[in-house]
Order: sequence, then structure tokens, then C-alpha cells
Amino acid sequence: MKKLLFLASFSVLLYTAQAQVYVGKTVGVDFYSHTPVEDIKAKTKVMTSVIDFGSNTFTFKIPVKTFDFPNDLMEEHFNENYLESAKYPNATFNGKMVSASKVDVTKDGTYTVMAEGTLDIHGVKQERKITATLTVKDGKVKIDAKFNVHLADHKVDVPTIVMSKIAEDIAVTVVVNLEKH
Repeated sequence: MKKLLFLASFSVLLYTAQAQVYVGKTVGVDFYSHTPVEDIKAKTKVMTSVIDFGSNTFTFKIPVKTFDFPNDLMEEHFNENYLESAKYPNATFNGKMVSASKVDVTKDGTYTVMAEGTLDIHGVKQERKITATLTVKDGKVKIDAKFNVHLADHKVDVPTIVMSKIAEDIAVTVVVNLEKH
């Protein structure tokens, strides 16, 4: 029994020593909606982000109410009418980096990876593939990604009266600086 307990403890220690878990230290998430009538921009610096390069898994979570808009009315409409942040407080993306086997977080370099996972916005989950650039420098990892979110895919209803002011596809830019945990 002692031998089994020792082996189990050793396995946990070995896994912990080999784990390559990085957490977000600074983040920036921007989105942009362009129409001929109006441009809408919002940003947040609040996101929980964890990547385990040992298993190539990741999780990102953004509290929807943290997006800051240029004016209060836009922010109110975004939270109350469109994203319904009281009902759906977080946007998440969880999954696996499928082309990350060549990423070596112990050496400086730049890598293009494909993140496959479930993007959950407004309570609607969609399977997504998002390309990102990972830059490793001095033991830190920076992620840059740009992608579009189609509002209809997440059942975000835009009233007819304001359809000309809100794009159907929202451009999202994510920059995350991670450090080893």
C-alpha cells in the first residue's frame, strides 16, 4: 500500500513538474462593428485566461459587463438588449490547440496555432476554429488573435430600427500576455 501511495504521489509531482500552465497577466479584448451609418467600438481588459501547454488545452472567460463603450447609452443597450449580460454574464472559449505540438515555451519564437473549441456567447455555444499567433519571449507568452463573430450564430437579436447601425459580423481582436503559473 505504501508503495502504491508513493507511486501515486510521485506521478502527481512528475505531472506538476512537467505542467506548462500559463495564466493571463494582462489582456485586451476589442470589438468593432462597422456600418455606413455608425462605427461601434468597445474594449475590456478583464479576462481569465489559462493555457496548459502540456495538454494543449485552454480556457478564456470574459465578464460581458466589463466592456467599455464610448458612450453610456451604447453600453446600456449592449448589456440589457443585445447580450443580456444579467442572464448571460460571461463569454467563454474553451478547447484545445490542435497545431500547438511544435510550440516550445522554453525557447523564444513565434508560432501560428489553431485553437479549436466551444465559443459561448449569449448562452449559445458554437464550435469554432480560431487562428492565433503565439510569441514566446523571455519565458512569457503573448497571444494575438483576430476573428469575427456572426451575431445570428449566437442568437443576438438586433431590432430592425437599429439594424443599419450594427454590423452582422463583429470584428474581435484579442491580445493576452501570459506568464508561467
